[in-house]
Amino acid sequence: MMTKQDVKAVIYGGGSLDVDGVSICNIDNVMKNAIIKRSAKYQVWSEKHRCYNLYANLDEAVNKFSSLLKDKIHG
Repeated sequence: MMTKQDVKAVIYGGGSLDVDGVSICNIDNVMKNAIIKRSAKYQVWSEKHRCYNLYANLDEAVNKFSSLLKDKIHG
């Protein structure tokens, strides 16, 4: 079972996660050559839930990721 701390560790480590069609990443890591400076760093998206959100705060992004996955992510 994955925890919110596990998700944060993956994102801080430069990775991204895709669990049951819900994804989270640090967009600065994905778009390394982008010239545009963004205030939002974290992206949570899901085609299944019709969700595409950007967050400046990792905790908020992880909370949204967790809420979309319901019982798959804990504490």
